[in-house]
Amino acid sequence: MNHTFSTIEEYIATFEGEKSRILQSLSDFIQKIVPEAQPTINYKMPTYKLNGHLIHFAMLKNHVGIYPGEDMINRFKEDLKHYKTTKGTIQIPLDQALPFDALQKIIQYKVELLKNKKVKDWKKYHDQYAEITEKLEEIVANTDLVKAFKWGGDVYTFNGKNVLAFHGFKNHYSLWFYNGVFLEDKAKVLISANEEKTKALRQWRFQSIKDLDVKLIEQYITEAIQIAKDGKEFIEVKVPPKEPQGILKDALDMDLDLKHAFFALTPGRRKDYMEFIDDAKQEKTKVTRLEKIKPMILQGKGLNDKYKKVMQISVNNTQEYFNEIPEERKAGFKKLYDTIKDNLPIGFTEEISYGHLGFVVPFTTYPKGYHCDASQPLPFIGIASQKNHIAIYHMGIYMDQDVLDWFVTSFPIHSKKKLDMGKSCIRFKKVEDIPYDLIAELSTKFSVKRYIRKYESLLKSKK
Repeated sequence: MNHTFSTIEEYIATFEGEKSRILQSLSDFIQKIVPEAQPTINYKMPTYKLNGHLIHFAMLKNHVGIYPGEDMINRFKEDLKHYKTTKGTIQIPLDQALPFDALQKIIQYKVELLKNKKVKDWKKYHDQYAEITEKLEEIVANTDLVKAFKWGGDVYTFNGKNVLAFHGFKNHYSLWFYNGVFLEDKAKVLISANEEKTKALRQWRFQSIKDLDVKLIEQYITEAIQIAKDGKEFIEVKVPPKEPQGILKDALDMDLDLKHAFFALTPGRRKDYMEFIDDAKQEKTKVTRLEKIKPMILQGKGLNDKYKKVMQISVNNTQEYFNEIPEERKAGFKKLYDTIKDNLPIGFTEEISYGHLGFVVPFTTYPKGYHCDASQPLPFIGIASQKNHIAIYHMGIYMDQDVLDWFVTSFPIHSKKKLDMGKSCIRFKKVEDIPYDLIAELSTKFSVKRYIRKYESLLKSKK
């Protein structure tokens, strides 16, 4: 289906006859059972939300797919025994009646689970900035942009490409352009939320309606649309690995054994050693540090190996892993695990992956496995309790600049802590520092199909 739609009504209108009638009756039924549920489009299919995803459904060639989640299908398997189900899907042939009795039980049970769930209120500051929102909506309405619901809010797109969005925060209102790096910005109004992480996205911040220069905003939006029409996209240029300098370079050049041992280390370990020397301000400190690291390099060790005690002990399942976590972390770590598991789209499976808890694309879905080790399934999200921090490994952030920009921009809204992350690793010193609502939203960003497409696209770009 190549239709573009942003509402359930528009989705249903793309079908005719019996298919349209079935979809409409299903939508009406859900609204009747849960009138407070929010109708939207997610993963290109009708979705009802209530403090999270309540239920999805879609029309396929020969059946209706209903997606309440794997846990719901397992819990109500007796009620669904006459229907074909997969891990997260109920398949209803077009010549069979919809199982309204079973669906009512599933929906009502899930409502009970979701009704007390705390989620980020994206409209918390709506009233504070209502005038700005209204004016920007008025400006955008006169363009060719199409409104889509993504990542918990409205995003304006052109031919499916993200162009801009706007939203109120506690201390400012922000209009951001997804490919703002290409804007001329003659008025010098755009900023980057995080210079280290944000590559393409740029923000324009306002304090009040008086700050809005309508003509200037229209010019920037027109330019942003033209960028989308031209197909411009930010492609990150890989920076060559940093080479040893100064006193470290001299030491390596004078000792071939040390040099061979140094370049046999992983790039990350080499970087740690170089930064350790370069960060020293005084020459005598550099010398002291160099003498300290020489035996470690010769032993093939990394500077921070003793702190990277990821729990790669012999655990076979989730419970064994939890048993090894320090008592003071257990409750918070379990909450993190539940947050991710409850919000992951259908199709990812859980297993012990690389010594920690992982959510992966199973071999049954992607037989090729992970290119770094084909004996392992394709990893997606992992969580680990390390000696000095809790780590979340999210491969999607590494692969998708839009998701990375969204995460970096959203983080300060959810946390007062400074964001500590690498290319795919997000670190928290304490479980109390974890912004669970934001992690919940992050967990929903990739369907299995989208993730595989991104992964294979990345592989092709490296060849």
